[in-house]
Amino acid sequence: MNTSVIEDDSIVPILCGGSWLRPSVEQWHRVHNPSTGAVIGQTPLCGAREVDAAVESARIAFDSWSQNPAPRRAEVLFRYRALLEAQSEDLSRLVTRENGKTLEEARGT
Repeated sequence: MNTSVIEDDSIVPILCGGSWLRPSVEQWHRVHNPSTGAVIGQTPLCGAREVDAAVESARIAFDSWSQNPAPRRAEVLFRYRALLEAQSEDLSRLVTRENGKTLEEARGT
């Protein structure tokens, strides 16, 4: 595993408590495009502090989410599905770039 102290802005942020964050970690994992070998990003190697914060945020979110009636939760999930479908081509290209799948394979066709 390649690790290093981050030196540029090609990082993959973490989502915690509804906000995208650049964690204060010492090590990063380089993400390579498998077809070219080029570094296309860096992901943080989070530790206990970041994991604990994510778990606490999830617990708080669950408390309010679970109080919503099932039809409202279904509406949110259907909206999420619509957003995924609207962005499916961009998501397929990301999968191709990061995992080396063919575009057809990434599209699931």
